[in-house]
Amino acid sequence: MNLFMPKKKELILAILIGLIISSCTKETTNQSHKLTNRKFQGIPSIAISNEGRLWAIWYAGITPGEDENNYVVVSTSGDDGKSWTEKLIIDPDGKGPIRAFDPELWIDPEGKLWVFWAETIGHDGASAGLWAKTNSNPDKEDSKWSEPRRITDGVMMCKPTVLSTGEWVLPVSTWRETDNSARLIVSNDKGKTFNLRGACNVPKDVRDYDEHMIVERKDKSLWMLIRTKYGIGESISNDRGKTWSIPVQAAIEHPSARFFIRRLSSGNLLLVKHGLINEKSGRSHLTAYLSKDDGNTWLGGLLLDERNGVSYPDGQQSLDGTIHIIYDYSRTTAREISFATFTEEDIIKGDTASATVSLGKTISKFSDLGFDSRKVFIHEATVKITSQQKNNEIRYTTDGTEPNQNSLLYTKPFNVTETTNLKIREFTPDGLKRPMYEANYIKQKPIEAVSVDTNSSGLNFEYFELSESIDSLIDLDKYKPTKAGEVERFIFPYELDSLPEYFGLNFSGYIKIPSEDVYTFSVLSNDGSQLFIADNLLVDNDGKHGAHETEGEIALQKGWHKIRLSYFQAGGGKTLKVFMKSKSVKKVEIENNLLIH
Repeated sequence: MNLFMPKKKELILAILIGLIISSCTKETTNQSHKLTNRKFQGIPSIAISNEGRLWAIWYAGITPGEDENNYVVVSTSGDDGKSWTEKLIIDPDGKGPIRAFDPELWIDPEGKLWVFWAETIGHDGASAGLWAKTNSNPDKEDSKWSEPRRITDGVMMCKPTVLSTGEWVLPVSTWRETDNSARLIVSNDKGKTFNLRGACNVPKDVRDYDEHMIVERKDKSLWMLIRTKYGIGESISNDRGKTWSIPVQAAIEHPSARFFIRRLSSGNLLLVKHGLINEKSGRSHLTAYLSKDDGNTWLGGLLLDERNGVSYPDGQQSLDGTIHIIYDYSRTTAREISFATFTEEDIIKGDTASATVSLGKTISKFSDLGFDSRKVFIHEATVKITSQQKNNEIRYTTDGTEPNQNSLLYTKPFNVTETTNLKIREFTPDGLKRPMYEANYIKQKPIEAVSVDTNSSGLNFEYFELSESIDSLIDLDKYKPTKAGEVERFIFPYELDSLPEYFGLNFSGYIKIPSEDVYTFSVLSNDGSQLFIADNLLVDNDGKHGAHETEGEIALQKGWHKIRLSYFQAGGGKTLKVFMKSKSVKKVEIENNLLIH
């Protein structure tokens, strides 16, 4: 049996490897990577250098889904988590088809920091590649990173384990569509080379994303805990990972979600999971437990975060014994990455009021400040900033520099008359700085209207029947239209029940603008869409995702302007609506009285 890859995946993998090798070295930071432009962030990991510098990692995207827009963010703190600075963005090809996702941080036995992440096209773990970069001096904020390196096939979402033999074990998965998916990739030479040692074959009917973690027990056997459809499965190996028992349901109740287990310096086991040990809950009530008997029984129960929507814990114990646990909350709304610190004694007592317990510390989240992150204007625009923290100071700059406590103090709204890049930061009464945000106020000359020699209402459309699911509108260019015709507005031209699982649409025509102004157009779609006004890409809602609305602003003269929209459906729900608004026009769905072709 092939433990590596079924043959039907080999061609995909070969193509993907070629793309990644040419693109992986690009570590770009551009406007799309700014926190204010993120519609998604989550799946975090944490590491602590030997001298106590904190490192955090997660992945993010400009769309709210897990799609080709995903990139990896690496942040660091030199003041015990009071303030954080993003130091590295891993985005292989920008808006290209490759997504960077599911990262992990790890400090190896020699003190080197490893950054792991996966790359693939679409959502196929079998054709994904596990990549890594290293930092030999993680105690320093600006130390040098190695070149990226492809380790193996698959995805690794949990920390490596160092065995008593000195071997490094990476828990890498090829996900649900492959047998023997929960694999052990082992290095005998401190990370110079990695090879497949063995794999656990989770039965297909309960197989999920694996996200397996490995503990070496005191009798030298290996205990694997695995995410399954029923919760947590367990498997045992008595030959250092070459062969594994058939997984059975563990005594630990859990939803199908990532948990965290790790051997502490005391020899005890740490477990962070949702809810009580013997009761299955949803993704809430993230709680830490301790075992002194290799996982046979669990003690304590320190509640770290009870909110619905907390998930994906990861952690490390620092050299002073403090336990650090990172997790995410509300990946597409709050977009929050948080962490907690505590000790083994705190777990046993379950006392959140202990002096050594610190909960809910924010690493990154969507802004608490109220302001327009991007605003187009013709003559002038008003800058208005609000804060939910009334005692905080808001400082800002307009010259491109980062705001500090000596920068301009915001006290009331003010106007700008030229294109302005505004950088904003809150400071707490005790001088702690919050994350920095950017706002771009863009002065724009209204685009001139065009002359048209038609009065046929509605739009032209092209319809594409697709042979398979696609990931992006780029892939629609490979197809020729199956049908063409006219339609009243931006609607599906055929009855929903008659449409196939996979299809695409192009709409084109002209839209009537009632008066000169700045207009906001938005598209609500499931799956991907792009809207062009006067041949400018204004709304980019591309990629596979559920129903999601994205908008863009543009200054337009009164009259007719070219409008076109592309859309694709990759299975599941079907949604397509296009809206417009301005100061004088309330938000409305665009109807045929404004459209001609």
